Amino acid sequence: MNPYTAQTSFSVGRSSHARFIFVSSTIQYDTQEMRNKNFATGDMRGDWNQRARQDFRHAVYSPTSGEQDDESFWASGVREARFLAALLDLDISIPLRIAELGCGAGRLLLPLSKQYPQHRFIGLDISDEMVRLGREHGSDQRNLTYEMSGAEHLPLQDESIDALFSAHVLMHVPKRFV
Repeated sequence: MNPYTAQTSFSVGRSSHARFIFVSSTIQYDTQEMRNKNFATGDMRGDWNQRARQDFRHAVYSPTSGEQDDESFWASGVREARFLAALLDLDISIPLRIAELGCGAGRLLLPLSKQYPQHRFIGLDISDEMVRLGREHGSDQRNLTYEMSGAEHLPLQDESIDALFSAHVLMHVPKRFV
């Protein structure tokens, strides 16, 4: 049983140098237990590190989340990655540099990096624990790197990426920052 309901939407933008895709969700928690799991201490990095240590699979929202085992967690990433690949137009031979803001443990980046080895993928997350998990799970992918970073100070040079996407992240960002 899924303990919450959500509405998901996406927007696509383009600048002169890069494409941007934001998949956002609005969550309505159905149980007090889920509300309690949504940490809100005001320390975003600390909150996400705690989520990652408790159960990184459950901390991530996707239309199929809830209590998941490893296999279903990673399989949900493969399904969503197919959708993102079409939006990002990854079926081209020109190598692209693609970053994900709020990558978590790499649920979307790992399948993308395997399916599109000609492209370079960069995972950015505010949680050093999520970055550690991403590196651990994606250690065999030479075209995939992870860096700890919040959205306010991205470790990217101007014009250093061709596309940036963020999936199911904005709902976790305090309203004063959005």
